[in-house]
Amino acid sequence: MGNHIICPYCKSDNVVGSLLMVYGTYRCLNCDYQGSFILEMDDRNYEKFLKEKDDEKEASEHSKEE
Repeated sequence: MGNHIICPYCKSDNVVGSLLMVYGTYRCLNCDYQGSFILEMDDRNYEKFLKEKDDEKEASEHSKEE
């Protein structure tokens, strides 16, 4: 599949390269972050990232219930 680009703030993969700005600038379509700093990972690390993200979400939801 290749490399995955992730927003450093909201951890979304809904990130696009900004065509109107300088090369190497990205924009997150979820939180509207714009900048050149992004998280980029291969398939193996992306799968680990998704699992950790899901685990954090479940832990957060569980702590709200208590």
